[in-house]
Amino acid sequence: MYCPKCGKEINDSTKFCPQCGYLVKKESEEKTKEIDIKEIKEIEESPKIKKKEVKTKKLNSSIYLILIIIILILIIILLVLNNVKKKQINIEPKQTFCSLSPNEKICKSKETVKLTKFDSLDFTNYDFSNTVSKEEFYNNVIGILNDKQSSGIQYCNQVSYTNASNNINAKLNLSYSYLCGMDLTYLNNLITRLEAFYKQNNINDTIVDSYVVGRGGRNEYANYTGETIGSNSSYIVYLRRIHMNSSMFDDYDKLTKSYERDLEAGFHPKNSVPEDIVVHETAHAIDFYITASRKKVDRLIIDDFNKYNELFSSWSEQLYSKEVVLKAVERVNNNLTKNNLPTKTELELRKEISEYAATTKNGTIMYAETFAEALVDYFSNGVNASQLSVEIYKIVQEDLNAL
Repeated sequence: MYCPKCGKEINDSTKFCPQCGYLVKKESEEKTKEIDIKEIKEIEESPKIKKKEVKTKKLNSSIYLILIIIILILIIILLVLNNVKKKQINIEPKQTFCSLSPNEKICKSKETVKLTKFDSLDFTNYDFSNTVSKEEFYNNVIGILNDKQSSGIQYCNQVSYTNASNNINAKLNLSYSYLCGMDLTYLNNLITRLEAFYKQNNINDTIVDSYVVGRGGRNEYANYTGETIGSNSSYIVYLRRIHMNSSMFDDYDKLTKSYERDLEAGFHPKNSVPEDIVVHETAHAIDFYITASRKKVDRLIIDDFNKYNELFSSWSEQLYSKEVVLKAVERVNNNLTKNNLPTKTELELRKEISEYAATTKNGTIMYAETFAEALVDYFSNGVNASQLSVEIYKIVQEDLNAL
C-alpha cells in the first residue's frame, strides 16, 4: 500500500508512514466507522418499523371497539322497541258498550286495559258500582274471569296447572278455574271424577262458575260459596265457586291417608275416595243451583234485590235440602212399610249414609250436608247406596228435569 500523503510505498501493517509520519490507519477506521454507522442506522430503522406495526394494531383494536359499541347500542334499541310493543299488546282494542233504556240505545267506545290488579280471586272488595251499564257490568265480570284463566301461568309458573284449568273448564263448562297449588295427581283424578259426576246427574248447564285453590284462614278441606262479588243500586253479581284449601290438597299421599282413616270410622260414605271431598262441595252447588233456578235468579247477574234476598234467605235456611231429605225419608219408610219392615227414624237413615250426613251445628240439623253426602254415596255405590241416598238422588233428578 502507499502513504496517502507522500505516496511512499509502505507495508500494509504499517501504522505511520516512515517518510512523512502520516497516520495511515485513520482512513480505514473512518470506513469502519462508516460501516458501523450504517449498521446502527439499520438497527435504529428496525424498531421504527415495529413502532408502525404497533400503531396499526392499536388502530385496528379501536375500530373493533367502536363496532362492538355500535352493536350494543343497536341491541339496546331493539330491546326497548320490543318492550314498547309488549305494552301495546296489553292494551285491548276498543270495545263498544251500550246503555239500554226503553226509548233509546246509547253506545260509546271505550278503550280498556287488561285487568292485572286481581292478585287473588276474592272479588268481594271490588266496587262495580261505577260501571256505565248492565251490559258493561256483565262484560267486566266476564273479562276478569277470562283474564284470570288466560294468565294462570303468571300465578302458577307451571304449564301443568294452566292446562288442568283449561281442561276442567272445557269439560264442565266453567267460566274459569284457578288450580295452582294442588297436587297434580289429585288434580288429574279430580277432573275425571267431576266429569263423571256431572254426567251421572245429567247436568248440562253450569252449576258452578269456578274451582279455586287458595290459602289462608280456612281449616276445612273445601267449601262451596255463592259469593257476591259486586253490586249497585239495581243489580248484583255473584260467583258460585268451590274453594279448596291448598294446605290440605298439596300432598296426595297425606290427603289419602287422612281420608282413609275417616272412611274407616264411617265419617264418609262407603267406597268413596279423596276426590269426593270436592264432589261433596259440587253437590252443594247442585243444591244452590236448583234453589236459585226456582227463584229465577240462576244467572250471574241478579236484576231484582228482592229475588236476591229471597234466594240467600232460602239458601241459608236450607229450605231446598231440607225439603228433599224429608221427602226422601218419607219415601224410604213407605217402602219399608210396604215390605212389612220396621220404619226408621230420620237420624238413623242419615247415619246410614255417613256420620257427616248426620251432623248438626249449634243444635241445627245440617240438611245440606245430608243432601251432599247422599249424592256422593249414590255416586260411589249406585243402587247399592243407602236407602236414603237412593231416594235423595231420585228426587234431585226429578227436580233437575223439571227446571
